[in-house]
Amino acid sequence: MLHLKDIMEDRVSSLEQKLEEQSLVLGENLQMMKDKKKQNPKSPEGFIRHENADEESENLYREDNSKHGNTSHSRTFGFSPKLEFPSFDGNNPKVWMKKCLKFFNLCKISYEQRVDIASMYLVGKAESWFHIYIVGKTQVVWEEFIIDLCASINRGRIEKC
Repeated sequence: MLHLKDIMEDRVSSLEQKLEEQSLVLGENLQMMKDKKKQNPKSPEGFIRHENADEESENLYREDNSKHGNTSHSRTFGFSPKLEFPSFDGNNPKVWMKKCLKFFNLCKISYEQRVDIASMYLVGKAESWFHIYIVGKTQVVWEEFIIDLCASINRGRIEKC
């Protein structure tokens, strides 16, 4: 029992020493940052951004990850942001199409699903147009849908913005 107590005391002592060493390093780093801020007070954090800052930051990120066993070079944070599909009422078709394509690419939506997904977010006159448009069609691909939609807008079937 006495032997176990000695081992624990040695471990605690060792940990206290490591903690003290880390506190000293932290204090030195803090002082260094304060000194840099004094040297360049106009910079937001006292540091001057230089040309290779992003590259150096990426290298540090990779080094840190490799130390922790993560060899992936991409930055993954373990979550995906919630993306909302844009609705379309017949106005600003070019903006809507660009947003749709971004959504399709980010979410890896197949070509076969694009028209079905987009049709669920048509509202007002665009939705009414689609119900007439889709009658009798079995499969409509995205490119054909966009061409027909733009043609309908140009003919005035869907009001232009």
